[in-house]
Amino acid sequence: PDKSYNGYFMPTNNGAGATHFLMDLWGNVVHKWDAYPAGVKANLAVPGIKPEIHPDGTLWSGGLIQDWDGNVLWEFYPPRDVGISVADMPFHHDMKRIWNKKLNQWTQLIVSNRNRTKAEADAAGGDPSVSQQAYGTRLQATDYIIEVSMDKKIVWLWDFMDHTCQSVNPSWPRYVADPKDAPGKFDVHWMTDNQRPNGQAGFVRDWVHVNSVDFDEETGHVVINPKHFSDFIVVDHDMTFVSTTDFSKNIAAAAGPDGDIIYRWGNPSSWNAGQAPGWM
Repeated sequence: PDKSYNGYFMPTNNGAGATHFLMDLWGNVVHKWDAYPAGVKANLAVPGIKPEIHPDGTLWSGGLIQDWDGNVLWEFYPPRDVGISVADMPFHHDMKRIWNKKLNQWTQLIVSNRNRTKAEADAAGGDPSVSQQAYGTRLQATDYIIEVSMDKKIVWLWDFMDHTCQSVNPSWPRYVADPKDAPGKFDVHWMTDNQRPNGQAGFVRDWVHVNSVDFDEETGHVVINPKHFSDFIVVDHDMTFVSTTDFSKNIAAAAGPDGDIIYRWGNPSSWNAGQAPGWM
């Protein structure tokens, strides 16, 4: 503790029955907030991932805002609020409160994921000869990012599957001669780091595995960490937030060229632009 930055920390507890603890650097519990008990909400969609304390004393976590005493002030639950099942919108790993300048309100960025279909894989540049059955579990749990407003609407969405390329076959969708010529996109036939050295190249279950998401208010950019690509990527939120009334236009813009990666750092081998980084 003597060598640490003076203050407090909150270890993240995910899932049903989790309790968030505010602790000092000696491990003493200063305050705690109880999340939902198991069974109150479907598993994996229990609001409360990745808590943040804000200057007004509220605790923000994925799909949830609580006051200092733990009272629920706001809650987002996809099956009830937007008619999307838990299977298609579980909360995963991280949340970030952001100030949406165009809506003039606080919103939440939440990491989610869902299973994909062969048709989606084909459209993203996958091998069209591979059947849904042959894919097995390999198309399960691919991440995407949602932005949720205080009136519980999905106002923006960014999906990895919209920003892909392949250099295997010119007759397949999203062909590029070399992935290094398309740094704004993910090569769907690259072997992700969690599969190396002898695993499966291309789509695998939990293909990208986002661990964190952040937001720069000045530039309006979102930073995303897809762990299995060993990258940090930056995408433009504000450029693709084109409507304050028709949110489908924002989702369409984020899925288009303006939603491509504008900067990436960490692993140039993932787009054939250099060697993989080394670790000690």
